Amino acid sequence: MEMEPSEEDYTCIISRGPNPRTVHIFGDCVVEGARLAAAASDTES
Repeated sequence: MEMEPSEEDYTCIISRGPNPRTVHIFGDCVVEGARLAAAASDTES
């Protein structure tokens, strides 16, 4: 799937605290930060 985000179709939400995460919203598509998800899975093992 190819996407061309425009300024009006993009939102970035950054939550801080003990479990910080970044969520990117492109129109109807929600993507969580991959780097943070990988770090979280490393600590669960």
